[in-house]
Amino acid sequence: MNNSSAWLSRELYSYDIPLNLDKDTRYIGIGAVDLSETTDMTSAKIYLFKKDDNKKYVLSHYWIPQSKIDQSDDSDAGAQYMDWAAQNILTIQEGNKLDLGAVADWMYEMCQKYNIYLYKVGYDRKFKTDWVNRMEYYGWSDKEELVEIIQSAERLHDHILKVESDLKYKLIVGLTPIDKWCLGNASVKISSTGKYLLMKMDNKPQYRIDGAVSLVIAEATYDLFRSDIATML
Repeated sequence: MNNSSAWLSRELYSYDIPLNLDKDTRYIGIGAVDLSETTDMTSAKIYLFKKDDNKKYVLSHYWIPQSKIDQSDDSDAGAQYMDWAAQNILTIQEGNKLDLGAVADWMYEMCQKYNIYLYKVGYDRKFKTDWVNRMEYYGWSDKEELVEIIQSAERLHDHILKVESDLKYKLIVGLTPIDKWCLGNASVKISSTGKYLLMKMDNKPQYRIDGAVSLVIAEATYDLFRSDIATML
């Protein structure tokens, strides 16, 4: 394999399984965020788990600043920002910098709407401050519920492979069009020790991979607390 190559073939993530959540069911959740401020999208996910069910039910949302769309709508790379905003899976914020407190707002709203106990949330420390402050306002402590996931090949390799396997067996339910676009934009860079790290295809900035990264962060966070989740189901 070359030092950089496509991560997934399209058939691995092109399936459609609707996300049907029961508001009367108590869900255990693991969250993940891939945060940005200006040019990239921000992605948030919540993995939901059910008793005696090995599927991962995924709630997703994205944010991007209006200035990024004004500069380039990335349509040449397959982006459909305005359509995705109309589908309520993307929020376009005014100005040139994202209010990352809105990401915490969304997580809180999803927990209230779907009766979710959000046990842990994984994050990359870059741009974390405003998001962490708002999460702590809602009661998720940076010392307890919020978990930093180091973005390195050594740390994430096994979880990249696990997400790939889950997609192969259609165990990830609720993929949105933005999720699929991000998965298709991802390539893998192989470290000197043979470990994988996700990169943008051909290193082109318009090929956004934030949704793929947040899936891997969710998987890495879940793996740390897998036994806890099992006892709570």
